[in-house]
Amino acid sequence: MKDKTPLEKIADGIEQREELKRDAVTTVKMNRLEEWNEAVEESPYNEYFGLDMACAIAIMKARKKGLKAKDAVRISEHHYKVPAERTSDLLYRFSDGGEKFYNEFVGVERKHFCKKLINSRKD
Repeated sequence: MKDKTPLEKIADGIEQREELKRDAVTTVKMNRLEEWNEAVEESPYNEYFGLDMACAIAIMKARKKGLKAKDAVRISEHHYKVPAERTSDLLYRFSDGGEKFYNEFVGVERKHFCKKLINSRKD
């Protein structure tokens, strides 16, 4: 299957904006809802073509059901192809549990960094 062109990705991002706004009503902090909606409007034109916002909302929903930070990192990077740092920033800004997630995320990143460092010294 061939990769989509940037214009096709932008079109996909534009199509998902209303759904992202609808989902935000029950997942995004109420005092940040207007800011979220503005970010969603611009998201098809960012470097992730809006996938960062879709990833963030999916993880916010899953966090309410108990998703752990380490699993969120994997979802972000492997399924959505969005750097975990971007997802972490969005959750910190817009999610009710954003600060807790950020603290968990930092712990996961430290473990990952240490593991890489140890493995690089073995070579």
